[in-house]
Amino acid sequence: MGSDLCAKKVECRFDLRFVLEQTLKNNKTIKAAEKDVSSSLIGIDVQKSAFRPSIRIGVDHTLAENKHWSIDSSEKNRRQEEPENFRRDHDTKGHFIVSHNLFRGGADKAAVKEAESIAKAKKSEFESIKQNVLCESAFIFLDVIAKKKEMLHLESLLKARKSSLEVATEMYNTGVEKYVAVMQARAACAETESHLAKTEAEYKTLCAKFQETTGVEIQDNMVIPTNLFDDRMKRIQVQDIALRHNPKIIASFDRLNAAKDSVKKPNQGIYPSLDVFYRFDRSFDLGTITPTTTTNAKNHSVGVSFTIPIYDGGKGAAGKRQIIEQAAKTAIEHDKTIDETKSEIIRILAAIKAFKESTDDAEVAVEMRRLVLHDTEEEYKAGVKIMNDVLEAQQKLFEAQTIEVQTQNNYLKNQCNALALLGEMTIEHIQKRKFYHRREK
Repeated sequence: MGSDLCAKKVECRFDLRFVLEQTLKNNKTIKAAEKDVSSSLIGIDVQKSAFRPSIRIGVDHTLAENKHWSIDSSEKNRRQEEPENFRRDHDTKGHFIVSHNLFRGGADKAAVKEAESIAKAKKSEFESIKQNVLCESAFIFLDVIAKKKEMLHLESLLKARKSSLEVATEMYNTGVEKYVAVMQARAACAETESHLAKTEAEYKTLCAKFQETTGVEIQDNMVIPTNLFDDRMKRIQVQDIALRHNPKIIASFDRLNAAKDSVKKPNQGIYPSLDVFYRFDRSFDLGTITPTTTTNAKNHSVGVSFTIPIYDGGKGAAGKRQIIEQAAKTAIEHDKTIDETKSEIIRILAAIKAFKESTDDAEVAVEMRRLVLHDTEEEYKAGVKIMNDVLEAQQKLFEAQTIEVQTQNNYLKNQCNALALLGEMTIEHIQKRKFYHRREK
């Protein structure tokens, strides 16, 4: 089985679509939310049971002993008990009861509608939770790729500094350079090695977090997306789609409907109740005297129960006011969710635009720093520059590469946020944009 799993890992295209698939399959938060939805669907059946009759069967058994005696006190200081009779009764009763409610002020129908609204709200909340978890999974995947890039850049920096150390040592041995240059290069190598070790530890931590979220181990053949969201869309277009498809807005709207149904639900404390019932009893009474006697009995009864509540101490009215206040709170929360979504759209679209421009600038900066480093190394060999100049140029190149990685990562993360706002952080949407992927080397 282990070899099959390894083979599967090698064959899989380790892209964002695969990551989302594994998250949906293995993530425990999503599984728990699914159970919550199933529970709410069962709640509908619980409320519908009020429209069905109730059937009960019971058996009672009673054992009774009766003794009677007299006391002869004719002789002084002597008592004698003379039992006159003894009886032991075995009383067994069985009953079969069928009852059904005919009217309760429409409360049962309202309870079913309320349960259906709650189940719908739970489904919407599940979609919202799923979008959040998938977005988090995508974030971790992108962070892993970014951290791996940082490690590669550090390895290149360490290689360059070791090369500089070799050059400085050779120039010192020939008497061209001072020993301080060698010491500076060695210190820079040690500092880079320490930084690399720290980054490797952070990479392993991200990999562990990725496995916890998706249920699979990270692989080397990662494929990174380059574009997930159409950033040419206008804010009004994004806002229109979000107001119709945003999972949080849909969930809050369904919660509001459930709250309204709770308000419309009749108060059972003020409506009369009409019930009918049928009862059948069978008893067996076995009495032990001399001789033994047995008495059997059957009883059939049909009845109607009509109840009119008069006063409940204000409990029903207070409960109704409480439900109304909760519904008003839910309405405010719904409006707040819409306002927050609109603000988030403005923030994310601005961030996408800014990071896109920053990504282009960062790529240019890396190329410039690479040229500067090449010229500085050549000038150092010619004796024009000193070792500190070379080490500084190497550090500047690494910093430019780090900014480029972080900018690209933030650009993609904000695109994921945009997809989640639109309710499009799904496998289907990612699959449609599969041509926007490239393999991470």
